Amino acid sequence: MEPDANLPATLTRLADHLRAHGLGDIAGSAVDLLQVWGFVGSQILWMAMPLIDRATFAPVAATLEDPDALAALRTYLVEGASVTGSAEGE
Repeated sequence: MEPDANLPATLTRLADHLRAHGLGDIAGSAVDLLQVWGFVGSQILWMAMPLIDRATFAPVAATLEDPDALAALRTYLVEGASVTGSAEGE
């Protein structure tokens, strides 16, 4: 299965890890909360950028600000399928 092309590699790796441990549904519910608090979380990440790895967390912060990206992440976590990719080979 291919991850959604719009999701940062950091989030797809985390999503794959959570799904592998049977936590995809729970994490999907957590993404629902992020849709409400995502902007605040992204602002915290942007402020912490001088202290953390910018290359890793800048795409995560951008995703938290984008409702469509959060919806794609939720779909990837719960259904294990890419929103923009095809279902071939699954």
